[in-house]
Amino acid sequence: MNHKNLFIFNGVVCMFFGLGLMFTPVQILKIYAAEWTTAPAFAIVTARGYGSLIFILGIALFSAIKATDSYGRRALLIIICFANALLVLLHGYGTITGIENAMGWSLVLLVGFMAVWGGMLLMKEKVVS
Repeated sequence: MNHKNLFIFNGVVCMFFGLGLMFTPVQILKIYAAEWTTAPAFAIVTARGYGSLIFILGIALFSAIKATDSYGRRALLIIICFANALLVLLHGYGTITGIENAMGWSLVLLVGFMAVWGGMLLMKEKVVS
């Protein structure tokens, strides 16, 4: 389980959800929202914005697959670790409170796995200056 595999796995997830949120936000939101009728119109705009950000993160991860020890690679590991850890809290809260349906737990597991994987690699990372 090295950084290359994490960058590929996380990059694929980012591009998959990024494209979905950019081009079909309503369908993605219907899958995860407990009550679609309560989702305000700006949720679609927010979903598209979030989708574009995670799509670009996927591109950044794919471009860093062959990166050697560096501050840039360490920064990407920090992003993976902490962003996914925050998403665990966000989707966990959303699922517990009923904002998201039971599909939210699949996101909690997915991003939790990537947060732990990224954290393990971050602890082993050595930066060469």
